[in-house]
Amino acid sequence: EGHRSAVINPGSTISEEAVIPILESILDAEGLSLKHVHFPKKWRADKSQMFDRFLQKYNRIMGSGTFTCAAKRGMAEKECGNRCYEGPLRYWVNREEGTQFGVHNFSCYDCNNHFCPECVDEHIPRQACEKCEKKCCEECCEGPLTCDDCEETTCFDCTCISECHRCSRSTCGDCCLVFLCNLCSESRCSNCVPFLYCDHPGCFESNCMECGVRSSTREVEFCLECDQSYCAEHTILRQSCAEQIHNHDTFCPGCNNRAHQLVLEPPIA
Repeated sequence: EGHRSAVINPGSTISEEAVIPILESILDAEGLSLKHVHFPKKWRADKSQMFDRFLQKYNRIMGSGTFTCAAKRGMAEKECGNRCYEGPLRYWVNREEGTQFGVHNFSCYDCNNHFCPECVDEHIPRQACEKCEKKCCEECCEGPLTCDDCEETTCFDCTCISECHRCSRSTCGDCCLVFLCNLCSESRCSNCVPFLYCDHPGCFESNCMECGVRSSTREVEFCLECDQSYCAEHTILRQSCAEQIHNHDTFCPGCNNRAHQLVLEPPIA
């Protein structure tokens, strides 16, 4: 029978008393078929004696060289093939106090591949994502990345952490917004350079103020009526009189329509 991965819903309230005996019977069976178990967050948070005893047994069996290392080595990217053992300073599954209790140290939570002590640091991060609480190899998930402001560590799938090309700081969207300028194609954070971005629903055009000043077309501009910003495609040049044409006043479609209505239908005296 092929190796299996047991994923117990991390938010599940299923009791340890009901599941752990089943897992133990699988570990005791001849020809181990279990490859990975994603333990529920409640179990890891409660840290019961029953769960801790099971982890000791789980680590002893799973981290005893049962699996081979899946790391690719050399130009030919040949698999390492070494046996995977838990190290003297690192359990197969973490049993130390803290938020990492019950998290795998040598396994990828997505592809279920395992890595030997010599290769693990190159492929599996030491810190799990603080949102999904998983560790994934570099082939399955980019990251984890740490926000330089709030210092939260998350994988790329959970939180988009972007780097500013000006200050080289990496921040999440909750701490500081990072925009990609459509004119210079560089990412700038709002602390370094003010940005204009199109407020039209579904439009992602944006440019930094430096490019907006230099550019003759100015891809994104403010509507003079509502103070929202719109790209060239969603901005209408108001042409109700010669003065405004020369001033190049720009208005969003809604404000432009209202302005024309005022010109065409003046209020009754």
